[in-house]
Amino acid sequence: MAGPSEGKIEAQSRVLHPESPLQKRFSVLAESVKPGDPENLEAQAARLYWPVILGNGQRREGGTRVGINSALDYGYAVVRALLARSVVGTGLHSAFGLHHSSRANPFALVDDLIEPLRPIVDQHIRDLSEPVGDDLTPVLKRLIVAVVTTPLEYRDRVGPMTEVLERYADGYRRFVEGSEKFLDTPVAHGHR
Repeated sequence: MAGPSEGKIEAQSRVLHPESPLQKRFSVLAESVKPGDPENLEAQAARLYWPVILGNGQRREGGTRVGINSALDYGYAVVRALLARSVVGTGLHSAFGLHHSSRANPFALVDDLIEPLRPIVDQHIRDLSEPVGDDLTPVLKRLIVAVVTTPLEYRDRVGPMTEVLERYADGYRRFVEGSEKFLDTPVAHGHR
C-alpha cells in the first residue's frame, strides 16, 4: 500500500509541469517515505509545491475563507463529502483512520483516503476559466463543484469521480480484509 503521504507526493508531482526541475525531487521524496512519514517528507514536498501552484507569493492557509485558499477548501469539501458517502456505502466505519485519528473526527478514514486526491482539486482550481477573487461567487462555486466530473483512472479503468471513489473505497475495504495486497489510488485520467 502506498501510504497517504507517498500517494499525495506522487499526485502533487503530476500537477507540476512535466519539465519542472521539481519532478525529480518529488520522485525521490515519494520513494523515500517510510510508514507514518517520520521524516515529515510530505511537509517538505508541500513547501516546494505550494509556491509553484499558488504563485504570486501566496501561501496555502486552510480555513481562511478568502481567495484561492477558500476555493481550495471548497473543492476539498466537495470531494470529501463524495468520498465519505463512498466509504460509508462500502460498509467501512469512517471514524477509524490510519493516520488521522481523533475522537472528535467522525471522518478520520475519509481524511486519510482523500490525501492523494487533493492534488486533483488543486489542478482543477488552477485550471478554472474564472479568476478566483476574494469571494466565492455562485458561478465560481458551480465551476469548483464540477471537479466531480473529472475523469479518474483507477486500476486501469477510467470513470467519473463518483464511480471511481466507490471502487477506491471498496479497494481499501478489500485491502484491510486481506484479499488485496496493495491499495491503488485514483489519478486524474491522462496524468500518470
